[in-house]
Amino acid sequence: MISIVTNCDLVVLSDKVNCPQRGPTLPALRSGSSEAQMPTVLIVDDCRAVRKTLCGLLEKQLPSVVCSEALSGLDALAKTEASSPDLIILDLGMQGMNGFEVATILHKTKPQVPLFMFTSHDIPAVESQAASVGIRAVFSKLDISALLVQVSELLNPSHALTTQG
Repeated sequence: MISIVTNCDLVVLSDKVNCPQRGPTLPALRSGSSEAQMPTVLIVDDCRAVRKTLCGLLEKQLPSVVCSEALSGLDALAKTEASSPDLIILDLGMQGMNGFEVATILHKTKPQVPLFMFTSHDIPAVESQAASVGIRAVFSKLDISALLVQVSELLNPSHALTTQG
């Protein structure tokens, strides 16, 4: 198990996963597009260390993925409009707009873009509200490996990572 301690959060790898809603994979979303594009993931978290860690892990384990970062809800809305990412991973507790508020807007304006939540809050306590605003899956910040598996399955199902157990 790998632990990363920052002044924002404690990030630990584990094998728990919670995916209350599943939707189409990226290839299904892109059907009809003849362009070969690298999938893009927007990571939204007010903690720089969490953004950098998650981006680094995604790009290392999924070399075909390109990550971008947003440090707030407003920044995420602007970057989503400008770049149209294939997946958005939101933190819940951010200053200004929280993850639920951002998800509500993104789900209305970009319903085709899957939303995941990556939070240090208690998962059962946020699942219901997360699902109601269009978030497909909620992951604990103590559970990076499960998030990586789900991102892999969504963006490249033919080469998906498997959980190690």
